[in-house]
Amino acid sequence: MLGVLLFLGAIASLAATIGGPGWYLLLAVAVVLLVVGVHDLVQKEHTILRNYPILGHMRFLMEGIRPELQQYFIERNFDGRPSTVPVETSVTRYQHEVVASAMQIVASMGLHSFDELKPHMLRRRIDHGTIASYAEMFDYVETGELLAGPPPSWATDWDLADPDRFLP
Repeated sequence: MLGVLLFLGAIASLAATIGGPGWYLLLAVAVVLLVVGVHDLVQKEHTILRNYPILGHMRFLMEGIRPELQQYFIERNFDGRPSTVPVETSVTRYQHEVVASAMQIVASMGLHSFDELKPHMLRRRIDHGTIASYAEMFDYVETGELLAGPPPSWATDWDLADPDRFLP
């Protein structure tokens, strides 16, 4: 793409030196597109612009005017089969908000990351008057512990386990 722009720029500059002032406008457009294309290749924010310099801007333009296009040319989201774009963006936004909320909860516990969470720190309401920690409810498995063998409480399940099929 950039090679084509360089070639067109060279032709436009040659035509501008030989021809009239209208060719300078074509040369200016080629230079602007070349600058935008180089910027797209160097920037790190948008992969689409890096992979498709100049043409990637069309995606963002279409994304911006999507509601207007849908209003006139496509049926509404609740008519027939809905578009997946709003669903994907709302799911992504929801996922980011859940992770941010979880990070706030972890920070409020005085921890810096999820790796610092231990089972005794997490509690679950079992019934109206009973709250138990996950350490009390479940066997905690240390990193690498299963390499030496299962905990004793898992022995019967471990012996019945079959990697080729799953039976509850």
